[in-house]
Amino acid sequence: MLNYISFAFLLLLPVLVGITYLLPVKARSLFFLLAGACLYASMGIRFLPVLFLSVCSTYTGARLCEQQGGEANREKDEKTKSSGQRRMALVLCIGFNLSFLFVFKYLRLFAPGMAVAAPFGISFFVLTGLGYVIDCYRGKYQAEKNFLTYAAFSSFFPLIASGPIERADHLIPQMKKPAPLSYRRLQSGMLLMVWGYFLKLVLANRLSVLVQSGFENPQSQAGILLILSVLAFTFEIYCDFYGYSSIAKGCAALLGIEVMDNFKSPYLSGNIAEFWRRWHISLSTWFRDYLYIPLGGNRRGNLRRDRNLLIVFLVSGIWHGAGITYLFWGFLHGLALIVYDRSKAVFAWGEKRVGIRTETLSHRIFCVLLNLSFVSFAWIFFHATTLSQGFSVVRNLFPLHLDRIFAGGILQMGLDLPNLLVLLVGLALLLFADLCTDRGLVLRERIATQGVWLRFLIEIGAICLILILGIWGASIQGDSFIYAQF
Repeated sequence: MLNYISFAFLLLLPVLVGITYLLPVKARSLFFLLAGACLYASMGIRFLPVLFLSVCSTYTGARLCEQQGGEANREKDEKTKSSGQRRMALVLCIGFNLSFLFVFKYLRLFAPGMAVAAPFGISFFVLTGLGYVIDCYRGKYQAEKNFLTYAAFSSFFPLIASGPIERADHLIPQMKKPAPLSYRRLQSGMLLMVWGYFLKLVLANRLSVLVQSGFENPQSQAGILLILSVLAFTFEIYCDFYGYSSIAKGCAALLGIEVMDNFKSPYLSGNIAEFWRRWHISLSTWFRDYLYIPLGGNRRGNLRRDRNLLIVFLVSGIWHGAGITYLFWGFLHGLALIVYDRSKAVFAWGEKRVGIRTETLSHRIFCVLLNLSFVSFAWIFFHATTLSQGFSVVRNLFPLHLDRIFAGGILQMGLDLPNLLVLLVGLALLLFADLCTDRGLVLRERIATQGVWLRFLIEIGAICLILILGIWGASIQGDSFIYAQF
């Protein structure tokens, strides 16, 4: 049931929204918890105890970690910040929750015969809970006393599958006092969901056809067609994950909860550091706050900073999956950040000496394309099932064989001409939307300021367009999101 790409969910959502606003504010946390538990159980009731144990352990761990502190004993708390009991509670809580990840995601590496299916969204609800416990240990805020409120936060059903990985100090106050019913909020939530369905059903599912064609047999699609497959995956994973995040954010908005943005036009980044400030923001900031900074961050010299960056991105790769390809993908990004940090001063000096005007549009476009080329290259190994498959794709990227484009080779990659045209127009719309976002213009807010009839036509037209284009094409299917597997 907890499948956004299903009519069952779309029929159930208005019921959940209606009940939410009919209930007293104090009862909504309990309702969110019950709804989340039922929806999670519908995806596999055998995994519900894992979620329950994770929630209970992080709730208890946070209470123990801040037991001697709190606002009333701030000075005492500071003096006992590293006390044995609190530190032990933190270590046990972290170890207990990481053991879930080990058993369900990584045990297969050491004992293939003992491999079991991973619970739905385990990587996300584990990080959500651990971030909360660490914050309480640090004294950032007090642990939530009401178990039901905390459980509703840590298992909030719009976010549990693939995030965003929210923070307790942002979400729990909203759980206690959700925003009142308002037409503007409902409209914003609906437009976010419509945009998410457009990205997934119209763009990501079509792009997946081109990806499959190239990666399954890179030798037959060598050259320009294989490059198109690589670029297709670059935009498929963006549309797929951005689409999910938009649907989740919109769904939460309908329930009166504001959720953080997870993407800010990442493919318009001019360098790899900027890319990671715009891509999967909730995960990037999680690793920054709970791993990179505790390791020392950029303090204690360049070598320590380089080491910390590499550790963070290797862990990020492992978090995505147990395969060596994810580890290599993380290594590539960590190495790229190290090279960028070490060389940016040299390049800035060289550009100044040569007289390159870095503020020009042409320079910005060049930097964006260069960064996008590297990101696309790294995505090859993220998508590949083995390193050998990834390097096989790389070897077959050149020579280009441009004649294959003009010989109609692109029409042999699984999409006919009408679907290719739909894809190109859709990608152009995505580029336009990202350019607007990059300049601080939120299209859904502009739509909300239009007249009622124009708004109605835009919204109904968009829904009809998605229904038609999302269903059209028997070979264009995909009812699951890429990041749901993590």
